[in-house]
Amino acid sequence: MTQGTNLAPVVDMLINGDTERAEEHLLNENQEQQIIRAMGGDRMPMNYLLKFEEYLDDHDIYLFDGWGDSIVCYKPKIEKFWTTFYLFCPDGTDLRGAMRLINDKEGQNEVGKRRIKGGHILQFKILRRYLDEVEKKNQERAEELSDEEMEFL
Repeated sequence: MTQGTNLAPVVDMLINGDTERAEEHLLNENQEQQIIRAMGGDRMPMNYLLKFEEYLDDHDIYLFDGWGDSIVCYKPKIEKFWTTFYLFCPDGTDLRGAMRLINDKEGQNEVGKRRIKGGHILQFKILRRYLDEVEKKNQERAEELSDEEMEFL
């Protein structure tokens, strides 16, 4: 069992005879812990991966062929001002989609490309503040939705 797993809900499920849900809960918990361990035991890289995913989506990268099949191949490198991500894009991926990130904002983002067997490894270097803006936008939207719900009460 991984350290930090909360077993109380699992024990309750087992006592109530719901072994199927208990097993599912343990598997999900285990997968999350494996991802966090792969990221060096830190949740921060996972948060930036989620922000990066939304950043790509906001720039309509997935309209270009092959981007849905791209795979994160290394944990992000998070520095004071920059965050670097590494993606494997299989052959057939329209790499022009990456240009949307280079031309964004003040043109400060960078994309590096290296050809390997079966595709390309792309290195995205993005200003950290751009990714933090994604989170800020989501928080503002959540507050708006919360305010709208309160008006219905």
